[in-house]
Amino acid sequence: MKKYNIETVYNYINGEGITDFTLEELESNTNFMIDVINVSNDKNFYDFAEEIVKTDYRFVKFIINKFKEDENLITVVADTYIENQDNKQNYIELLIIMCNLIKDKNSKNYKKYKFLLEVNHKSKRLQIELGKLKMNTEAADNLGMGFLIIYDSFNSSQIILDYYAKAIIEDIFEEYDIVLEDSLHQRFNTFEKIEKIGIKKYILDFIAVYDEMLSSYLSSHIYLLEDISKQLDKIKNNWNKYIETKERKKYNEIINKVHEYMEYEAVDYYSLNETTLLYLVATNLGIEKTLLKYDSISEEYYQGIMEEAHFLLEVSELSFNDRLNYNNIKKIILDILKDNQSSSQTPEEKTENYKKCKIIKLVKNEQRD
Repeated sequence: MKKYNIETVYNYINGEGITDFTLEELESNTNFMIDVINVSNDKNFYDFAEEIVKTDYRFVKFIINKFKEDENLITVVADTYIENQDNKQNYIELLIIMCNLIKDKNSKNYKKYKFLLEVNHKSKRLQIELGKLKMNTEAADNLGMGFLIIYDSFNSSQIILDYYAKAIIEDIFEEYDIVLEDSLHQRFNTFEKIEKIGIKKYILDFIAVYDEMLSSYLSSHIYLLEDISKQLDKIKNNWNKYIETKERKKYNEIINKVHEYMEYEAVDYYSLNETTLLYLVATNLGIEKTLLKYDSISEEYYQGIMEEAHFLLEVSELSFNDRLNYNNIKKIILDILKDNQSSSQTPEEKTENYKKCKIIKLVKNEQRD
């Protein structure tokens, strides 16, 4: 087709006669239809484009970006392309664009594109993990989460690379069961020590443990770390409350578990009540002051219990049934304390355990009497 001029564009828009081209020729020309819509700012000219234009990805992106506030239109444009094309890269990129543009994240359209995008992502991750099974251990470890493969496959689309970079960061935390706040408190006594290293450097070094190529990509696309940076700001502000929060949760669990035991499982015909036994065990374990901090009993009541417990600190002096209950309560408390310690694995320990058996994941306190 020979080159048209701006007069042809205006004649087409105004419905005037065109002698050098047929309408079919013009409406089958992507550049011409883009010029028409740019000049007229009329979205209705989309309907006049031939299928060859509607399935031209360059035209599709142009329409979606120009009329991105019109969700009905861009959904029709995107769906028409998706239904008639099989270019994998364009397909993934279009799904990402649509998810970014649709404002209502609860809408049917958003959920549709998000689902298709997640299915594709999980499929790609599964392919990578299956491929790693055919590699030797060193090669598989060097590949990490597989961002290198993503980069090689889609390096011409920054939209896709940025999406996968953020998605794989989420995968790292999910698949390795990492709670960022827990991990930071395991490593550092104060947040200032993290700041001394450098927030961005710490994040990049952390991600490099799981995927060096991803860390390298993020170092030159630092804006992708914004979500983690916001998390770190919250962790910093909550740093001093963290230990108390974890401690409160642990001791509330002790109180509730002991109550459940005494309510439903305790050996019958005992002489010591629940509270006395609980604080007797706690005293022998050296945690009675901390327990009192999170219990609902008064200081006066506590002092009365401790006076009674003072004469019972030698467990051998307890009756047989009280001794059984004492031992069972002690086991409950020690198990809870042990669970809290064992759950405090460092990211590296979790990584090592995870490599041994890797799985791809497809999507009030009771008062005592």
